[in-house]
Formats: sequence, C-alpha cells, structure tokens
Amino acid sequence: MSNPIDAGAPTGYTYLPVPTQHVPALMEYLVSLGAPKSVTADEHERHAPAHEDFVGQDAVWADELLRRLASDTLRSAHNAAAAMTVIARKTMEEGERVWVGNDDLAAETGIDPVQMPKVWSGFGRYISNPRNGYPAEWPLATRTASRLPDGKQGDARVLYSFRSVERAKRWLQITTEE
Repeated sequence: MSNPIDAGAPTGYTYLPVPTQHVPALMEYLVSLGAPKSVTADEHERHAPAHEDFVGQDAVWADELLRRLASDTLRSAHNAAAAMTVIARKTMEEGERVWVGNDDLAAETGIDPVQMPKVWSGFGRYISNPRNGYPAEWPLATRTASRLPDGKQGDARVLYSFRSVERAKRWLQITTEE
C-alpha cells in the first residue's frame, strides 16, 4: 500500500469513529505514515525551537484579540480562557515557562477532566472559523510527552504553555483589567 502522505493526498483532519480495541493498531499505523511521534519532556526541550522562533505567533494574537477572547461567552472559548489563566498563573509562580497538562487544568478550573480535551477541540474549531475573527494559530504552544514533567510515566499527554513568560504576564494583565 502506498503512503497517502507521499501521494499528495489532501491534508487536514477527518474525524473517524474507531472501535477502542483498534486504537493502538491505528496509532501505530499513523506513526508508520510519518505522523509525529510522542516525545518525552526532556527530548522536547532538547529539540524545541528557541522562543525567538515564536515571535510572529505573539504578533498574530495582539492584545485586542486576547481581550476579546478573555470576555468571549462561548463555552469552549470561556473554558479555554480559564485554562489559559491557570497556565499564566503557574508560569508567573515559577518565573519561567511551564508546561501544564489537562489533569492539572481540570483540577484548577473545575472542568471535568474528561471534558478538557473537548474544551481544546472546541476552542480549536472556534478560532479556526474565519467568521469568528480570531487567528487560526493557537495562542499557546502545545507538545506531546510520554513522560510527565514530574518524572511519572504515563500515556501520551498533551501539555500546554504560553510561548513566553512575557505573554503569560500580558494575559494576566489583560484578564484583570477593569
């Protein structure tokens, strides 16, 4: 079977219901096609681009757009903004960029842990819709880690971080403005 990625197949995502027992085999197959592999937090840090590589991203999310997001009433946007506030607070507490997973975000925001991935999924769909007026690029950096930052082994997890301490600080300033 030829590799559809190499054959010029359309890019993007298709949501496909898969029986749970087949998920591991499907994941292996996707990896064999060249899908990104999970990395440990340490591996990511060694290979992560420097902050300067993300400067353009902050410019896309200007302060006015962040203000709009902070006051957006759509549930997924509101919940994503609450999670971003948690990430920003943790960043400021540590004084450096931190990576926060869904379990911690759920505990801090009061959102059901099962719902956290759905929050991000809904948020991603919302901001990528041009009618909503947001940049399609995420205001956060994400990474997948098979080992959590505290050294525990676990399933592949998605972790979230502001792209810089300065951006986290700015988010807190914007969300606390009167």
